[in-house]
Amino acid sequence: MRSDNTLESARRLGKIGIGGAKTRRIQNFLGQSDQADFYRFSLVGSKNRASALADFETQQGAYRVAIGFENLKGRITFPKKSTLTVTPEKGLQITFQTSFQVNGEEDSSGRASSTLYFKVFRPTQNLNYRFSITYQELD
Repeated sequence: MRSDNTLESARRLGKIGIGGAKTRRIQNFLGQSDQADFYRFSLVGSKNRASALADFETQQGAYRVAIGFENLKGRITFPKKSTLTVTPEKGLQITFQTSFQVNGEEDSSGRASSTLYFKVFRPTQNLNYRFSITYQELD
């Protein structure tokens, strides 16, 4: 059984975008002894020409998701306003663009990369949840 309950043991989703998957789909469960799940991925795209859409959903009660960023020194922060609520009625969609970079590293090919984290909090009840991250080039 995989342990993704801490930032250090975050489930690594790899690269999403250029040189990686175009879509990642995740389904997981938060039970009584599991207070949070962490995920880590790199968004890689052409500078100012790529985006990724994260689409969270559940059939159960509302839950919260926090978005974290890793800077060039490897420090990970979850800004106060980065915690958002997912509801069964509306879900939650978040769009990221490679032009919005906290640790904007660019290689000689003009690609930009950002390392992002999601933290899914367990509400008062057990929770089945799923989300997908989809990459797309912008015109």
